Amino acid sequence: MIVYEGEEMEQAKSKTLKIITTNTNFIGRVASTIRNILVPTKIGMNSFLISMKRRAYIKSEKILEKVKEAPSKSQREEAEKKYNIAYEEYLEAIDKYIMDSIYAKVRTDRATKVEKRALADYYKINTNKSEQYEEYKNKKQLFLLSLDYKVLKASGKKIDEKYEELYAVKETKIYRNLLKNYSVRLADNRLISNEKKNGIYMEIFRSLAEYVKEILPLEMKHSKINKYSKIQSEIDRYNSYLGKLDEKDNLERTIILLNISRTLFTHSLPMPVIEECFRKIIERYKKSFNKYNKC
Repeated sequence: MIVYEGEEMEQAKSKTLKIITTNTNFIGRVASTIRNILVPTKIGMNSFLISMKRRAYIKSEKILEKVKEAPSKSQREEAEKKYNIAYEEYLEAIDKYIMDSIYAKVRTDRATKVEKRALADYYKINTNKSEQYEEYKNKKQLFLLSLDYKVLKASGKKIDEKYEELYAVKETKIYRNLLKNYSVRLADNRLISNEKKNGIYMEIFRSLAEYVKEILPLEMKHSKINKYSKIQSEIDRYNSYLGKLDEKDNLERTIILLNISRTLFTHSLPMPVIEECFRKIIERYKKSFNKYNKC
């Protein structure tokens, strides 16, 4: 897995040329022109690199699927090794896009709101590396994969069905790992304070809502079997809550979300964790909950 240490991040930023441009300074005008040429060029080069690594990643996944049932153990291990390398190189290419392209655009005030938000989220995720590495590792992967998918979708280009399916499957696996990590941390009462526990529960709610909104529709679209039929009505109810919600609506929507998660993340969120999540909701919306029960 690719990582960037805090010191390395600072070194990367310090490499950016500091150019002072004035209307009367010839060197400044030349430097500004070069900068305006290089930023789009970097973006184009990085986009090409990401496309190339994405195709290699998809190809390696197809090969891995084919050899899973192969009698040769060495053949399976070789395919898995190539898949892991392709996946890491794909993530590294997206990471490079952020550092070389989005960071450069933010520095030159050319970035969109989406790009500025992406860079802020990127740094926020990296600050958690030393304290909770497993959480950082999962969030970093989710962020990079999501960024590439959203950039590709925003480009207006037709998205390859196999890539979209692979994206949904991979994101689902990572969300499961992330939620499992939260469950394990909550189980260790000796090493975690009540304040940190509450923070983890909030992260669980956030992750579930994010998954149901961003990934579940893609999972359902590409699912080979109708494994979501039992919770389809719950999903429809959850998605029916639109716009600005009052406390009662937020309470109902969160309860539905937890009911859905019992099916989606059975092994990642054990029943004691789900039950505690329900208690947290009741505490948070106690006044609304009493009204809800009277209805």
